[in-house]
Amino acid sequence: TQTLNFTVVKTDATVKGKILKPDGTAPARDTVFVDLRSSQGFGFGAPADATGSFQIALTAGTYYVSIWSQDPTLASPAIPAVTVAKAETKDLGTLKLVGASKVIKGKVSRTDGRAVTDAGVGVFQPETQTWRDTQTDSSGNYKLLVTGGTWEVSIHPRSASPDWNYDQPPQLVTFASDSASEEKILNFTVTTTDAKVKGKVVLPDGSSPPRDSVFVGLRSSEGREFGGPVDSFG
Repeated sequence: TQTLNFTVVKTDATVKGKILKPDGTAPARDTVFVDLRSSQGFGFGAPADATGSFQIALTAGTYYVSIWSQDPTLASPAIPAVTVAKAETKDLGTLKLVGASKVIKGKVSRTDGRAVTDAGVGVFQPETQTWRDTQTDSSGNYKLLVTGGTWEVSIHPRSASPDWNYDQPPQLVTFASDSASEEKILNFTVTTTDAKVKGKVVLPDGSSPPRDSVFVGLRSSEGREFGGPVDSFG
C-alpha cells in the first residue's frame, strides 16, 4: 500500500475569452484547449465550449498563453503573456486560430539504415509556448503541421523498453512568419543500444517512489547520456 498526498492551491483570479476558427466559426465543443503557464511551469487550463468560450480560474500572476487544437491543421496564434491581479477577471477577447501551413517531416533511422518505428517526435515553439508531437510510422517517417516561426524539434523513445538512444539537443527549424506553404525535411539518426544497466531505487523508509518520479541517468566520459525513469516498483 502506498499513500500519495496532494496539495492544491486556492484560485483568486479568472481569465476568459473566446476562440474561433479562421473562418469565424466556433470549433466543436472540447476540441480546443487553452493553457496558461507561468515561467516556473505551473499551469491552469480549460477546454472551449460549443460557442468557443472559455473561463479559467487561477492564481494571480503572469502567464504564457497557448491554445491546442485537436485539428492538426489549426494552431495557436502568437499571444502575449497575460498578467492577472488578485480578484481580477481578465478578458482576452476573441482569439482566432491560424492555419498550420508549414510542414516539418523526415525519417528516424539507425546508423545501419533500419527504420525506427517507436520514436516520438515533438516540436516546441517558445514564442507561443506551443507543443505538438507525433510518432514515426512503420517506415520511420513522421510529419507535423506547424505555423511560421522557429521550432525546436526533438525525438524520444515511445516504447517502454527501447533498444535505441538519441542524446543530441533539439534541432531548430525556422519558417517565414506568414501563411504561405513551406516544407522542411529533418532526419534523425539514433544509436542502437547493446547493453543494459538495471537496479532499484527506494525512498529512505524503504518504500518505492511513485512511478516516473525518479530518473536515473548515466553519462560517459565523452558526455554521451542514457537514462530512464523508475517504474512503480522503483
